[in-house]
Amino acid sequence: MEIDPHNLPTDAAALQQMLLRTLAELQVTTAQLNATSAELVAKERELQRVQHWLEQLLRNRYGQKRERVDEHQLFMFAAQIASTGQEPPPEPKAAAAEPRPTPQGHGRQPCRSRSNGGAWCTTCPKPSVTAPSATAS
Repeated sequence: MEIDPHNLPTDAAALQQMLLRTLAELQVTTAQLNATSAELVAKERELQRVQHWLEQLLRNRYGQKRERVDEHQLFMFAAQIASTGQEPPPEPKAAAAEPRPTPQGHGRQPCRSRSNGGAWCTTCPKPSVTAPSATAS
């Protein structure tokens, strides 16, 4: 309800009633504000808790954060090198693109001529299976 300060009633009872209505509206608004404030505090706590969990999970997954170098520190070193008149160190050259040797196979290689459902082909030696001897004591 809007109250025009230039057009107030002169009757004391009407003024008292307006004041009581305004106080009731103020109490309702204050209660709503307090409830909203409490909800906001609870949401902020929940957000902090979830962020903490996320940080722990990421730390467990990827390890501790590595040390970071500030770019301004790098400029300080460049200025120091320039003031002493030294040549900056040469940048490391990338390794020449040499063809990598193909890795040699190791272990048992499968028979390349097995096109007949997994049966042994005629060119491959058959595996020898020996039964354990019964005379072993």
